[in-house]
Amino acid sequence: MKGRAPKEPNPLVERAWEALDEGFPERALQLLERLDGDSGEARLARAMACLELGDLAAAEEHVAAARRDPELDDESRPLADWVAGEVALRAGRFEDARDDFEASLAGDRAGTTCDRLALCADLLGDADASARWSSEAHRLDPDAFPPPLRLDADAFGDLVRSAAAALPPVFRDALDEAELVVEDVPARELVTAGLPPGDGPDLLGLFEGLSRLEVDVEASGVLPPRIHLFQRNLERVARDARELELEIRVTLYHELAHLLGFDEDGVEAMGLE
Repeated sequence: MKGRAPKEPNPLVERAWEALDEGFPERALQLLERLDGDSGEARLARAMACLELGDLAAAEEHVAAARRDPELDDESRPLADWVAGEVALRAGRFEDARDDFEASLAGDRAGTTCDRLALCADLLGDADASARWSSEAHRLDPDAFPPPLRLDADAFGDLVRSAAAALPPVFRDALDEAELVVEDVPARELVTAGLPPGDGPDLLGLFEGLSRLEVDVEASGVLPPRIHLFQRNLERVARDARELELEIRVTLYHELAHLLGFDEDGVEAMGLE
């Protein structure tokens, strides 16, 4: 649903959605600043841009204003519900997100929305509902959404060990310094504590702690860094076990790069694909 502009939108709003799809929320906001006024559709684009930039309060304000707009037509309502669901997800209101995505699905049965409902189900601890929604997403859009993949803890652990063994020595050494935690999805407390800008509860991994550049490893009283792997989110983006192992390895690369002292730009420059 993200990037799907309403029928015959203002050209600037359409270009703002295109900028969002390409990963440029700042550019989207710049385009929207050129509007004479804010329509409901423009507010929805603003909400998504603010969400990607980590400004949850502004995103909440814009999506609420969009949904109150009496000129928001029926064709645009599913998009408004979808954006509201995204905002609720980032705020840790998983029940509200589920309800918003279900409302969006009632107006536009899209694979993307079913996939978000699968995430909501996982966040709410309903594995059966997650499998049903993932299957429906695959049925509606098989190219974008693979069939549901779910491994038991032992099988997933085997893939993690295989992925870790394939890391370069400096990364394997860094992994030995960290506590590796495998969870299904991020806990509500982690989401509401404030994830990095642009991250939501569908992230694949997370680094917590101080990098080697920030702390003397000989210092006492410092908790070891922690790397989270989120199994259900990783499984959702993989088509089979081989692809899942690759996703795990790339995620470990990314999080261990933070432990080694690289910021987001540095990680991106390493080309960890």
